Amino acid sequence: MTQGEDAGAPAPGPAADGTAPPPTGHPEVDAALARVAELATTPLEEHAELYETVHARLSAVLEAEPGVVPAALRPDAPEQDAGP
Repeated sequence: MTQGEDAGAPAPGPAADGTAPPPTGHPEVDAALARVAELATTPLEEHAELYETVHARLSAVLEAEPGVVPAALRPDAPEQDAGP
């Protein structure tokens, strides 16, 4: 966590205008998260299916060979010290 972040604040999500979350720098993750922007134009009854699709794609990225996924996106990556 960086200085000034609120530990209780929700993670950034899609904007009200249907834009995707900010890019992560990992093309496969960004492609999966881009689907979240579809929520603004998707009927409510289809939201669960869309979230499941995004979750499956993100899970596949995390389950890829360790050398394929950037260290910052791996669950076993060491926490970076924010400094003094």
